[in-house]
Amino acid sequence: WAIQDFKSSLWWFTAFAFIFALFITVFLARRIMQPLKAAVLAANSIAIGEFETQIPQDGKDETGVLLHSMTVMQNNIRTLVQREQARALSAESRLAGALDTSLEGVLLVGPDGRVLVANKPMLAFFPSVDADSVVGMEFAEVSRGAAADVAGEEALPTPQELGLGRRSRSLGSAERELVDGRWIRTVGSRTDDGGFIFFVSDITALKEREENSRQAREAAEATSAAKTRFLTNMSHELRTPLNAIIGFSEIISGAIFGPVGSARYVEYATDITRSGRHLLDVINSVLEISRSEAGKQKFVAEDVDLRYLLHDCEKMIADQCAQAKISFTLNAPDEPLNVSGEKAKLRQIFLNLLSNAVKFTNAGGSVGVTLGT
Repeated sequence: WAIQDFKSSLWWFTAFAFIFALFITVFLARRIMQPLKAAVLAANSIAIGEFETQIPQDGKDETGVLLHSMTVMQNNIRTLVQREQARALSAESRLAGALDTSLEGVLLVGPDGRVLVANKPMLAFFPSVDADSVVGMEFAEVSRGAAADVAGEEALPTPQELGLGRRSRSLGSAERELVDGRWIRTVGSRTDDGGFIFFVSDITALKEREENSRQAREAAEATSAAKTRFLTNMSHELRTPLNAIIGFSEIISGAIFGPVGSARYVEYATDITRSGRHLLDVINSVLEISRSEAGKQKFVAEDVDLRYLLHDCEKMIADQCAQAKISFTLNAPDEPLNVSGEKAKLRQIFLNLLSNAVKFTNAGGSVGVTLGT
């Protein structure tokens, strides 16, 4: 009986212990697991961006300390996010303000072909585009709307022309005239995400300068052509009597119709012939200048003996040297000294040099030329 009583008591004690342990387990589970479950739910909500999620508060045990730490972390994350949002909003507002105050129109299109940004200058260039709904609009629709503001051609390229699948960064540039008379230049390039961006500039002033420059160039060309015609006509008018002077002076200097009364007349006639030929060469040079300006000048080189050329120049500046009381000396070799060039142009060059030498030499001085190889 004692054994049976002990066994019965043991069973009741064991059952009581088991029920008590179960009660303790349930109590601890509710005490620990419920706050942890709430903490897990709150952590998941915070992880997906719901920073206003309420975190339950508990006692001062380990779970309470954990929940308090999560509350502090939530507040810090909320502060950082708010700070970054404010900074991003400030940067975005500054960027939007900068784009709107820019002189260039900006149109940013995403990789899906929809407009992301269109600033005020862009909408001012194309008033036919609906400013209220342009953001989010298909680029093709924007291009069709902007075509109404362009004189005679498309305002912006079509998506097919852009070739959205191509790898080229640049979309090229184009100049277009608007219906209000202004001129714009459109420059486009691709973005890293597969979209593209357009910049539109007002080049009306540049076009006006180009037009003014074109008109000035045409006026200058017309003036140059008129001058060329005048020089040509004047040269022809001078050559006719000059040829007669040269011809008659050659007849006199050559005494073709009989001897001349005085030998000095023959010398004078020879000087007239020489000076007349030089003047004829000068007139021909004027014609050459007009041909050069017209792009029709031809250079015909020949062998010229500088000795005879300088002797002609010596005789032609003899009177100038005498009036300036300057002596002129020409040292020429006995053998020919040939150079390749045009005789008239070479004579004019040496005459200009010698005339300047005589002009800037004081009275009593001398001017000398020495020929050599």
